[in-house]
Amino acid sequence: MKLSNTLRSAVALVCAYVLIMPQIDARTKQGDKFLKLGAKAESEHKYDQALAYYDQAVDTDHDEPSYIMADQRMRVKVADIRIAEGRRLQHEQKLDEALLAFQRAFLADPSSEIALQEVRQTTAMLRERAAAPAGTPILTPAEKARQEMEQRINSLEGP
Repeated sequence: MKLSNTLRSAVALVCAYVLIMPQIDARTKQGDKFLKLGAKAESEHKYDQALAYYDQAVDTDHDEPSYIMADQRMRVKVADIRIAEGRRLQHEQKLDEALLAFQRAFLADPSSEIALQEVRQTTAMLRERAAAPAGTPILTPAEKARQEMEQRINSLEGP
């Protein structure tokens, strides 16, 4: 009985060690080179270039966690930057350029629900602009809601 418990414990430890032990041969020299180039580009705020390098690192070894994590982190960062740029353009009423920025954000990070929502919203705003008289400012749904709430508050305050 004591021997079987000891044997079970030893087998469990070996299994745990094998699962926890990092894959030594998973990394590639070429992938590491691209990872370093990506990190350098990222430190220089060249995020598109960094993403391209991280993509190349992942292409060299699809199973290497450090490559995948760097690539995913940069995809989210690039998408966030492009979403911020799109919102700025949207606020400036440059809806065509904003739509392009949101589409580029979605291409950078296809899992971004925010980018997808902004693409839909900007497309609706473009349709609204086509139907509205020239020079009419087109508001986002959030801006419309804020404007309506301010009008309600002003109507309650009285003269």
